[in-house]
Amino acid sequence: MMTEFRKFLVWINNKSIEDNKKLIRFNFISIISCFVLGTLLDIIFGNNNLINIFKACIVLFSGTNIFTLYFTQADKYFSNDREQFRSTFSYRQRINIALLVLSVVIVLYAMLISPNSVIYTFVSSILFAIILMFISFVRPTSDELIRKSYGLSDERDIFHMREIEERDKQLKELKEKKKKEQEEKRKNRKL
Repeated sequence: MMTEFRKFLVWINNKSIEDNKKLIRFNFISIISCFVLGTLLDIIFGNNNLINIFKACIVLFSGTNIFTLYFTQADKYFSNDREQFRSTFSYRQRINIALLVLSVVIVLYAMLISPNSVIYTFVSSILFAIILMFISFVRPTSDELIRKSYGLSDERDIFHMREIEERDKQLKELKEKKKKEQEEKRKNRKL
């Protein structure tokens, strides 16, 4: 599945290189059309099972267009920062970061947006675009794929585990030291 997503990202990138203005225009028109259509469906039909199928199609299409717009345009301004951030954390660490942030976003979405809201479909498409952004952030690099195919551990994970072990060791020593100090205070009080 990640291979297909990589192909999709390459395809988006190639379309942006071919004719960026046309891609931007298509995405904006699609997003605005989906916003209007989704809002009309939310106002007229509300939460209806049959209409929810159409709403889901709108969410997928609009969310993909929002993500495409983000990926092609933000790539021009933030590609170095994003790649540096991705290289700082291993595949496993990026998954953990994405799951943590995404769970907060989903909880906020569930708390703030009612299914009977008139912008429910549009906000759902923004959530879908955010999910695609996190998948884009999490996807493994070619080096990580090679390491995984050979069964090698990522050095960033190993370094992180060593840091945790060192921190745990220091914490344990600190607790033992405090415990000894408390025992000495008790002995001194008894005397």
